[in-house]
Amino acid sequence: MIKKRTCILVLGMHRSGTSAFTGILSILSISLGKRLLDSNDDNEKGFFENKEIHKFHDYELLPALSSTWDDLDKLDKNWEDSSLLLSLYDKAKNIILNEYANATLFAIKDPRISILFPFWEKIFTALEIQIKVILPIRNPFEVAASLSKRDAFKQEKSLTLWAKYNIGAEYYSRNYDRVFIHYDDLLSNPLDSIESFTKKFKLEFLLKNKAELKRQLDDFLDISLKHNTLSCASIKDTPTFIQNTYSALYTKELEEICYFFDLARAAYDKYCTYMIDNTKKNILLQEYMGYVRDRDQLINIANAEIAQKIEENNKRDAMIQERDRLIQERDAQIAQKIEENNKRDEMIQAKEMEKGHILQELHRTNEVLNGLLNSKSWKVTKILRTSSLLFKTLKNFKKSNLFVPETNEHRVAQALKRRLPP
Repeated sequence: MIKKRTCILVLGMHRSGTSAFTGILSILSISLGKRLLDSNDDNEKGFFENKEIHKFHDYELLPALSSTWDDLDKLDKNWEDSSLLLSLYDKAKNIILNEYANATLFAIKDPRISILFPFWEKIFTALEIQIKVILPIRNPFEVAASLSKRDAFKQEKSLTLWAKYNIGAEYYSRNYDRVFIHYDDLLSNPLDSIESFTKKFKLEFLLKNKAELKRQLDDFLDISLKHNTLSCASIKDTPTFIQNTYSALYTKELEEICYFFDLARAAYDKYCTYMIDNTKKNILLQEYMGYVRDRDQLINIANAEIAQKIEENNKRDAMIQERDRLIQERDAQIAQKIEENNKRDEMIQAKEMEKGHILQELHRTNEVLNGLLNSKSWKVTKILRTSSLLFKTLKNFKKSNLFVPETNEHRVAQALKRRLPP
C-alpha cells in the first residue's frame, strides 16, 4: 500500500507512446484527473491527458517563458525561479488539488513536463507529493514520421525535439524512481512492461487479477495503430546530440545511460548556443533586409515623386512654350498694329498738312474774292451780270424746256450773288 500521495509522471517526447502507457495506468485504476482531452484521428484510443494541465502549459506557462512546445531552443538557466511565475505556481497547485482531489495515487501525462519538470517539482514538493517517472522510448525516425503527418514538421526539427524532450526528461528525473520502457516492448509484451514499473514503484498490488488485466490490455493495445516501423540506420547522419541521445536510450546500463545523456546534453547546449547565434544573426539580417526594403520603398516613392515632378515640369514647360508662342504672336500683332498706326499717323499728318495748304489757299482765295466783291467795278457791273445771267437762263429754258443742272459758272455766279450786298 502507498503511505504517501504519489504522482506518476509519464514523460518523453510526443508521439512516443506516452498515451498508450497512460491508458494502461487508467486501466490499472490510477486517477488521471477529472477532465481529459478528447480522442481524435491522431489518437483514436484517447490522449489520456488532463485538459486543465494541457491548457495551462500551452496558454499560460509556456507563453510566460516566451516559448512553445515545439521550440528547439532550451529554456534559460534557473527559469523556474523567475518572479513572473509566482502567480502561476498558485494556479498550478489549485489545478492539482481540484483535478486529483484526495487521490492517493494519480498520474499526469503531458510530454511538456519533460522540459517543464522543475516547475512541477516545486509544486509536488510544496504539496508533499512524491514523484515516480515513466519514460517511454520510441524510434526517433518513427516519431519524426508521425510528427510529419500530424504537424508537417521536417525530419530535422522532429529529431531535434525528440532529443530535447528525452534529454530533459532523463536529466530532471535522476533523483526519482524511474523506468525506461520501449514502445515496441509495450506492444509486444505489455504485461512484462507493466510489471517492470509496478515492481520498481512498489505497486504490485495493482496486478491482483492478471487474467482480467491481460484481456483489457488485448482490447486496448492495437498494434495496427502503430503506423510507422522504420530503421534507425541513418542515425549516424544526425547531429552529435541526437546520436548520443539515441545511444543512451538504447543502452541497458544506468551508468552508461547517464554518461551518454551527459554527452548529449553538452552537445545540445552547444547546438542551442550556435542556433541562438545564428538566430541573432538572422534577426540582424532580417532587420537589415527590412531596412533595405524600407529604403528601397522610400527610393521608389521618391522616384515616383521625381517622375511626377518631371512630368509636371514638362507640362509646365509645354505651357510656357505655348505661352511664349502666343506672346510672340501677340507681339507680332502689336508690332503690325503699331506699324499700321504709324502709317495711319503719317497719313493723318499728310492730310493735316494738305488741309493746312487748302485752308491757306482758301484764305487767299477768300481774300481775293472779298477784294473783288468789295471793288467798285464789281458793284457797278452787278446789274449787267444779273441781266446777262437771266437772259442766258431764259434762253436755255426755252430751248430745252428742261431742268438744266448748274454749271460751275452758274454756281460761281450764285455765290457772288449771295455775297453781293442788297
